[in-house]
Amino acid sequence: GGAGGGGPGHQDYDSDDNIEGENDEELRQLEAEYNKNLARANKAYQTRMSNLQRSKEEREQQHLKLLEKHQKELVEYEKRLSNAESEQTKRLQELNEEWEQRKRDLANRQSKINLDVVKGEIRKEDEEAALQQQQQQQQQQQQLQQMQGVGVGVGSGVVGGGGVVGGVMGGSVGGGAINPPPGVYRSNSHGNQPP
Repeated sequence: GGAGGGGPGHQDYDSDDNIEGENDEELRQLEAEYNKNLARANKAYQTRMSNLQRSKEEREQQHLKLLEKHQKELVEYEKRLSNAESEQTKRLQELNEEWEQRKRDLANRQSKINLDVVKGEIRKEDEEAALQQQQQQQQQQQQLQQMQGVGVGVGSGVVGGGGVVGGVMGGSVGGGAINPPPGVYRSNSHGNQPP
């Protein structure tokens, strides 16, 4: 009976060995799969880190290029700003000079107009004075002519009548000696005086 009993017991030991063998195999497979997955994960991590590092470097390069670009743009902006300020200053100066020149031109024109007005007034006054002087001269000539006309007429009339006044004013216009009135004697060529 003991031997018979020993048979099944021995078979149980074999089964345990088989189970342990199978467990060991499965464990090795699990370990291998774990190691494989671990290696895959590490490789993926390294690849990812490498990509991140490369991306970081690329971004840094892009950032540096962008900074250089911005720096150049800033320099250009400052240059354009300076040019705009210079042009504005020049434009304002030109406008101011133009304004001052126009004011001077206007003042000169106004002065010329005023001078022309003054000259016109002076010329008008001179013309009026000359006209008045001319009128006065004409009046004086008319008065002189009237006086001379009256004197000639009186003298001629008296001389024609043979009066004393004619002899005094007309002189010898009648062509001969005029007889003096009674009591008036004139000397002859010999200087004889009447008694």
